[in-house]
Amino acid sequence: MLLDFLICRQPLYLAHITMPLAYSLSYLVFSAIYYAAGGTYHRDRTSRYIYDVLDWSSPSGPSTLSALIVLLVVPFLYLIFIVLYAWRLKCSRSAGVGPAKQTAPDSADVGNSLA
Repeated sequence: MLLDFLICRQPLYLAHITMPLAYSLSYLVFSAIYYAAGGTYHRDRTSRYIYDVLDWSSPSGPSTLSALIVLLVVPFLYLIFIVLYAWRLKCSRSAGVGPAKQTAPDSADVGNSLA
């Protein structure tokens, strides 16, 4: 995945962080609802959790871990990707293969395209 990220020309914007955060938060909400609805672990059918670390019987453990992951780890990993993206742009521009700079069209060009 990292190699693909480094060689592709897909842009990365800071606003894209909403997707990993939304996914993480939705999974945590699902996990809490799963516990509250009486869902059980598939192997022993008595434990009310999906994973050991998300055992909501004592909410201080999973809620603290989940908050750390969602609020610190996910943004930190995304920041690493933003830095790698900036480095990739700098390298591609210095090699002359970066995206072309867009210039405003001349007024004469605009008039000719309408005729």
